[in-house]
Formats: sequence, C-alpha cells, structure tokens
Amino acid sequence: MIGHDAPLYTALISLIEANLLADDISAKVVRGRQPTKQGMAEGKAIYLDKLFDTPIGSPERKTVLNEDKTAFIRKESRWTETTLQIGATSPFELDQPEVTAGDLARWVHMVLSGDEAMAKLKTIGQNAQAVKLGIVRTTYPKNDSDQYQEWATFDFVLTRRISMVRTTPVAAPVTGEFHAIE
Repeated sequence: MIGHDAPLYTALISLIEANLLADDISAKVVRGRQPTKQGMAEGKAIYLDKLFDTPIGSPERKTVLNEDKTAFIRKESRWTETTLQIGATSPFELDQPEVTAGDLARWVHMVLSGDEAMAKLKTIGQNAQAVKLGIVRTTYPKNDSDQYQEWATFDFVLTRRISMVRTTPVAAPVTGEFHAIE
C-alpha cells in the first residue's frame, strides 16, 4: 500500500484554507514544486513542500494467517520524521502596504502550532503529531520579471507511523512418497 503523503497534504491544505476563510485572508494554498510549467501563483500564495522523510529506528514487522487460512498478512510499520517546508509570497507595494509574505508565513506558523492543527493531524490515521516548527526566515530572490520578491519560509517537522501491508498466499502442501534406494 502506498499513498502516505496524500492524506497529509489534504489535511494540511484543508486546515490552512479553512483558517484563511475564517480570518478573511485571500491567498491560494498550493503544493510547491509541481511539474506544471505555470510558474509562481499570482498574488498572495502559501506553498507546501515536503522536503524529506527520516526513518526512526527499525521497522516493526508482524505476520499473521488470515481467518480462512489461505494467506499470510504481513504488516511493516516504522516511525518516520517528515520535514515539510511552508513558503509564502505576497506582492508588496510601498504605497499600498498589505499582508507581506512574512506575515503570511507567521500566520501559518501560528495555525500549525494550534490545537486545531494537532487534532487535524491525528485524523489522517498515521498517529501524526507536530514535533517542531522552525523559525520564519525571509529571503528576496529575483522573480521572473527580474525584480526582487519576498519569499518567507519555515520548516515543519512531524512524526508519523507509516505502514505497509502485504498479503502472500499460503503455499500448497507438497506431498510425496519416499522410497529407499538400494
């Protein structure tokens, strides 16, 4: 079974979108670095990127025979630290100050450190829990128009238990006759 990241993305994106709506903030929430050729989102945007998974300890393995004794069910699970990065962009005009990228990133940081986020993470069925929210850092890379654009990010580390289940049919018994060789 694969697909451990999809429920995580769905839970985090829906959590952020619900809080954007509740706080009357207009911004897109997208998965970053997708193979689309459409570039950065227009206007205010919050990006969610998975950086890496770090396995913790050894996998736990358990094999049992199913009820009708036709197959072995093997479950392997392992605790994993998943590091995600939240990024934010926001066009900024000096004569029309609005929400900056740093403001958006700090706002998401607060949302993810709240009780609602902890409860939402538990609903994805992987015993997920937030471990660490990093500092919000801001850089100013050049955008497609060769102008500097504010880019605020922070890392978000959570632990979760990732499992894989496999079914193997029981081998048919081999019967035979033994004959003595003289």
